[in-house]
Amino acid sequence: TPEDLDRTVQEKAVQSDGEPVYHTSVAELGDQMREKLVSREKQITLYYEGSEYNQDVMTDIFHEAVRHTGVPDEGDYLRWQYAGWEGNMSGYVEGNTYFLTLSYTFTYYTTAQQEAEVDTAISEIRNQLELAGKDDYDKLQAIYGYICSHVTYDEEHADDADYKRKYTVHAAIFDHTAVCQGYALLVYRLALEEGIDCRFLAGMGNG
Repeated sequence: TPEDLDRTVQEKAVQSDGEPVYHTSVAELGDQMREKLVSREKQITLYYEGSEYNQDVMTDIFHEAVRHTGVPDEGDYLRWQYAGWEGNMSGYVEGNTYFLTLSYTFTYYTTAQQEAEVDTAISEIRNQLELAGKDDYDKLQAIYGYICSHVTYDEEHADDADYKRKYTVHAAIFDHTAVCQGYALLVYRLALEEGIDCRFLAGMGNG
């Protein structure tokens, strides 16, 4: 509740002049979060200024951060390559304005180093497939063929809820095995790298 908000200035973001940086736009804060998610930052702190105490603002910002942008390592790639997040909201009120400190803790399936390895591998795969000059259909056919011949379904870990690596593009590329989430995201990455718009759609199978 507003009455429970922490009035400590120490929890504000600080600029070089020592003053906090607050933003009124969820879209702008989503942009900030997206950049940090791509970098696989575990602790993310954002600062929101609003005319009401909005308990949903943390979730709204997250959804903005992982919306589909058409950039290969953003959008659905971010949405499906993290294991979860926890959040805490604190701040203070002055007049009719709320100054909120939004603290997120993210758990990812991969590290920043592993994502750098994925970036390099994606470039190598594209060169190997010689996609330059091909039309979209032939590009997708080549991408599909590559994945079918290089990645198998991870039957060994399919039922192991503690083994998160199976969900990753990193596993699909370097272990040559993943569950559907991993190799579907590999399609997503390669298609978007080639300028072909692509979405990851989740659903139920086998009942």
